[in-house]
Amino acid sequence: METSTNLEQFAFSHDRTSVINQLIQGTEEWYCFNLLHQLNNYKESSRDQIKASLESFRAQYPRSEALSQLNARFLFLDFDKTEQGKNELFDFLQRSYNLSFKDEKEVSHGSAMPSKFPNKLNQDEISWDTLL
Repeated sequence: METSTNLEQFAFSHDRTSVINQLIQGTEEWYCFNLLHQLNNYKESSRDQIKASLESFRAQYPRSEALSQLNARFLFLDFDKTEQGKNELFDFLQRSYNLSFKDEKEVSHGSAMPSKFPNKLNQDEISWDTLL
């Protein structure tokens, strides 16, 4: 079967596992469709299974473009689920796009540092009575 044919069958099928079962297990195409199906049905309980599938894919096809796309998709899906998910996403973004997150406000002893400029408007100066 041709890849575009598999993609069409996968996209339009009501039973996507049957399309995946038609592929040869262990091929790059099989990993792609299998992981895509797992990510489309993502639940927190399936997190470890997806991570294991990504690791298997990485071991077989370490330079696959599809692997990096599916890994990014997983990291974004997992972002708000755990603190580890946040850290993994930030690490991925820093490595992939050479980003830094050093603009955070410094905090001392549990409270934010005071700003040089006010962060609230004086309500007496902008009230309706003052403006009219």
